[in-house]
Amino acid sequence: MSTTTSFRRSWRSGAENANQRLGAAVFGIQDAALTAENMVIAARSLGLEATFWMRHVSSEKIAKKYRLPGRVFLLVQLVMGCRLRILRQDQDTYGIYTFRGVYPELTRPNR
Repeated sequence: MSTTTSFRRSWRSGAENANQRLGAAVFGIQDAALTAENMVIAARSLGLEATFWMRHVSSEKIAKKYRLPGRVFLLVQLVMGCRLRILRQDQDTYGIYTFRGVYPELTRPNR
């Protein structure tokens, strides 16, 4: 939230030149990255697995799904969740399941 607010504030205040606007954008990107990193650290401290990407694959779809205004652009995607733990047959302990199969080929459906 602070990233959006600070960026929007400098943009609305009529920054005197392009350098000030560019500076606001750069600091906004840094703020978003630091915020995402802190969220990952917090999730891991709660026992969750988390990771973040600084590139977005389908930002148009996400923006449309969540009805984001045109002035909003996506910088970071966070993925959070629990590891899948399975009970081993030969032991009374849980192990981490590692996918060893083959991913299916992804193709676009014919329209």
